[in-house]
Amino acid sequence: MVQVGICNLRPEKFSRIPRAMLVAAAAQRNKQHILDVLQNYIPPVGSTGQVLEIASGTGQHVAHFASHLPHLTWQPSDIDHSYLKSISAFIESKQLKNVLQPIVINITKPVEKW
Repeated sequence: MVQVGICNLRPEKFSRIPRAMLVAAAAQRNKQHILDVLQNYIPPVGSTGQVLEIASGTGQHVAHFASHLPHLTWQPSDIDHSYLKSISAFIESKQLKNVLQPIVINITKPVEKW
């Protein structure tokens, strides 16, 4: 279980965060490091592509990646409905045009049942 909540924010900033947006401290710390590695494998700017993110969690990673790699279309997914709401809140809050609404994917089931 990942601890999720609002972290490293001053109380006066709470009102600007949509209620559905969940923030995981670990995701906040590692999103740039993961992006640095991903950029070695992602098609270069000028090309297009689609990325399926499995178990997107809070949506912090997909929001960060999509804002830095706008030439790609991102498809976040999760099984937890609170995370799906959080992902949608990140998409809306950051006005990400290259991120699709999250879908439910349960990787413990056969692909045909996704």
